[in-house]
Amino acid sequence: MRALLVLVAASALALVLCGVFGRTHQPMRSGGGHERPADPASLSGVRFASIITPHTAAVWRVTHTPGVGGRGSSQPHAFSNSLSTVRAEPPVGRLAAGPDGAGVAAAGATGEHPLFAALRASAGQPIPAEVRALADKITAGCTNDLQRARSIYDWITDHIRYDTEEWAHVVGGAEDYCHDHDPLSVLRRGTTVCIGYAWLFDALAQSVGLRATYLIGDVRGYRGTEDDTLISAFKHAWNAVEVDQTWMLLDATWGARQTEQIEDVDAARRAYYFNTPANQLIFDHLPESSAWQLLLNPVPDAVSFAALPNLKPAFFTDGLRLANAFTDTLHLGAGAQAGVTLLAPEGVRLIATLSQADGSNTRKLPVLQEGDRRDVVVGSIPAGTYILRVYSSSGTDPIRFECAADFVIVAD
Repeated sequence: MRALLVLVAASALALVLCGVFGRTHQPMRSGGGHERPADPASLSGVRFASIITPHTAAVWRVTHTPGVGGRGSSQPHAFSNSLSTVRAEPPVGRLAAGPDGAGVAAAGATGEHPLFAALRASAGQPIPAEVRALADKITAGCTNDLQRARSIYDWITDHIRYDTEEWAHVVGGAEDYCHDHDPLSVLRRGTTVCIGYAWLFDALAQSVGLRATYLIGDVRGYRGTEDDTLISAFKHAWNAVEVDQTWMLLDATWGARQTEQIEDVDAARRAYYFNTPANQLIFDHLPESSAWQLLLNPVPDAVSFAALPNLKPAFFTDGLRLANAFTDTLHLGAGAQAGVTLLAPEGVRLIATLSQADGSNTRKLPVLQEGDRRDVVVGSIPAGTYILRVYSSSGTDPIRFECAADFVIVAD
């Protein structure tokens, strides 16, 4: 075990020195554009979490006690809410499907729902006058592209609700959707699913001269199932928009207020999923085209994506860092003492729970604190598969905990 820990530490140091995932990437432009490296991205301690597993294709076998790993003198990192600025030559002409053909590369994919095919086919099609008029109204008074993009995103997430009945229809095995989800249909109905959110943002943004595109790919949801079903069986759609010659990522579906959602929780989620840093969005969004990860060293495939630690928006907004559990699934020897160590800024509270893989028998775990170090003590557990969830809160009035990270623990 000591040799394994030394090997892991050496691998981590080598990857950090190589700067893997340390820079963001802007897709190559057609028409003679060129690529210029970005400034180093804001990754800090999350660097370990984001790249070791995908680039080794290995799952670490961890039997840490609370006294192993994680201790250091570095201060908690304040994660940025914006991508590092990247400059590139402006494109020639308007690219309806994005700089590298995002949204059309996988057209005609086997088994794809017809509306995803319709979304792909929308590239280059005329935008209805009613949609253009709404875009002008939404962005009236905006003085720059960032304001225009944010105003469109805010309008969509405030006015368009997620169509839960449609989603239930699809999950139930339907081969098609009940409703149309093109921009006009969405505006008239006021509800949609991810396709409609992405399609509407794309149309509104292009109506006011913004270069925008939709992205299609895999997403990771809330844990509670076996690892092989962690990535949703259904494709998801979100967007990228160019502001000041830099591409930004956003997801209006996940930023939209849902029925019965608490207002301040909605506000935090809405803010997080607009201009989400590429090195944070990669933990729950994997686009079909690796160029649209906007990372110089992208996650290579869905297997590597599934192996990333399952980090939620609260992990980043509360400034947390991982100190030892750098992968999605942790293997423990049955009966061994174990712990997961995180670093948290002053004033951030953590609680943790452990449950069976099916969510049953949930119990609260001790969280020991020393300075910015927080040790989640798992202790000795019988053989089986468990879910460890970490919740964080940085608020004071009210104190509300949000899930920040979760891990699958397999006791052999």
